[in-house]
Amino acid sequence: DDDDDDDDDDDDDDDNQEEDEEDAYDGPRLPVTVITGFLGAGKTTLVNHILKDPNHGLKFAVIENEFGAVGVDDAIIKQHSDEQIVEMLNGCVCCTVRTDLTKTVLKLLERKEDFDAIIIETTGMADPSPVAQTFIVDDAITPYCELDGIVTVVDAKHVLKHLREDRGEDGVNESVQQVAFADRVLLNKIDLVTDEEKAEVKSAIKSINAGVKIIETERSRVDPKLLIGMKSFSLDRVLEFEPEFLKDEQKDDGHDADGHSHGHGHGHGHDHGHDHDHDHGKEQARKHKHNQAVSSLSFHFTGDIALPKLQECIAEFLQDRGADLYRYKGVISVAGMDERYVFQGVHELFEGEFATAWKEGEKRDSRFVFIGKDLDREEISKLFEGCKTYPLRFKAGDSVEVNVGEGHFMLAEVINTWDNGYPYRVLPNDDEEEAMWVPEDDDEWVRPVRPSGPGTSDDEPAAKRARTAEEAPDA
Repeated sequence: DDDDDDDDDDDDDDDNQEEDEEDAYDGPRLPVTVITGFLGAGKTTLVNHILKDPNHGLKFAVIENEFGAVGVDDAIIKQHSDEQIVEMLNGCVCCTVRTDLTKTVLKLLERKEDFDAIIIETTGMADPSPVAQTFIVDDAITPYCELDGIVTVVDAKHVLKHLREDRGEDGVNESVQQVAFADRVLLNKIDLVTDEEKAEVKSAIKSINAGVKIIETERSRVDPKLLIGMKSFSLDRVLEFEPEFLKDEQKDDGHDADGHSHGHGHGHGHDHGHDHDHDHGKEQARKHKHNQAVSSLSFHFTGDIALPKLQECIAEFLQDRGADLYRYKGVISVAGMDERYVFQGVHELFEGEFATAWKEGEKRDSRFVFIGKDLDREEISKLFEGCKTYPLRFKAGDSVEVNVGEGHFMLAEVINTWDNGYPYRVLPNDDEEEAMWVPEDDDEWVRPVRPSGPGTSDDEPAAKRARTAEEAPDA
């Protein structure tokens, strides 16, 4: 009888799974904008403008990350509810996060058809990434919401003082972090600075985040439509690579006229293997001091990238440096693939896929940018240079021995070279074996046919094995 009950439970689980699949939401997702900024920058004023303005024609659900952070004017309140959701006369609503952000969002989503977008003010938070990550990885809300972008409000009058504040080698400068994460910067209080001071502030912002769009405001007055529709976390948007990145990369000295370092171009022309003279020692000290700051580094490579090397490189880099990487994105030319490989991420959260095809005759190159702390251009450049394709020992039609697992080698024919990002695609001389890709061109994976014939070699790692189509991992 117990077995029968178990069978019934299994049937119920299958039915529930089918119902869940049928009920899966596939409608449009609400864009979510995260607003951050240093104390006094004007975030509260911005949110109140959104809640008061009857003319923008949009209905926002505004979430405050701290209870009571916004003093909402009683004159614009339509009604309060038991769930601490405050409804405004212009159709917007405002609520606060008391415990869990996901629960708050799910509560709002019960009436998702009433809103055009969600805005979250991360009042009191130095790092906006935890909020952003919620909308990237939380399966409970990702079907209904998409992270649209991060907006940082900056006080034009006082921000330079905050950006230049030295927190020590292990300290975190919150203002720099907020600028580094931003997709758009609202440069507020421009009426309180001169044109020269404003230009200096813009230069400092660009030195941290070269590709960010800066919107000038007074008293935080801005068209709310500029706060949505960014699609900054869409892989399609990465294809619209900002030209500023390549412009900044081409600056050899890496400095603005005011002497503030961009983080672009450092390390060129220095041989770190030679003896350090006095002047070079000064350069190294200056470079080290610079790298302790947050900067954006952009890269441009010609030539194709080997997919297995790229996978290994990204995994290693994120494991070692993920905590220091605030934002990153790129477009990669993978050998043997007709489509561009597009990626973007926040800290260790990486997303990538093959997207639009290269046009016939189009120059194939790879471009990417990293924004983070203590980044070393030479280290990153060397890492990705090591992913580029290289001359191969064998050509299509050659007979080889391929590692098919457990250190066992089998005769095979090379079908193609640089196929789907792999150095070789081979077909073993065995009806039971499928065609497979070889990740690297070395004797641990593939080797010339030996006079003694293929077989097991004691010095071959048992775990190594060429990959079939089903076994080859995605990028």
